[in-house]
Amino acid sequence: MSLVMFEDYAFSPNATYIGTAGLGRGCLVGTRGVLLGLPERVFSGAGNTWVTTTYSIQEMAPGEAIRGIAELEIMTLDDFENSLRQLGKICEGSVLVELGQQKRLKLRAGLCTKGIYWSARASGPGWSGYGLGNRELTQQWIRFYEGHPISV
Repeated sequence: MSLVMFEDYAFSPNATYIGTAGLGRGCLVGTRGVLLGLPERVFSGAGNTWVTTTYSIQEMAPGEAIRGIAELEIMTLDDFENSLRQLGKICEGSVLVELGQQKRLKLRAGLCTKGIYWSARASGPGWSGYGLGNRELTQQWIRFYEGHPISV
């Protein structure tokens, strides 16, 4: 049986990507143990020199590749998390977050702050995060991570 979105994992096909590749559109997938952000189309540069880069995984947009992996009939949640870790190692610009190594996790669905944020610090500043897009999708992420051990 394949994995079920927002029961086994959370997925945002149009997250705001912020990472080493630049700033732009990407996808974000999360389980209770791992978050993986992948760039799809990002802008990078400085001054008058800006470059737009489009990323793919085996000639598919990263979001399509993630969906394809999750829909495999033989995929278990452990296999899926391991696949995400492998993608995090081999995909240029990926942002892999091991939630077990974080101290805090919060999700917001406010007017200006719709996203998921994590911190390796127990208090104070030091948050990193991703914008998730629309309010309905963000609410699904909030329900998915409700009761997570590091959720604040």
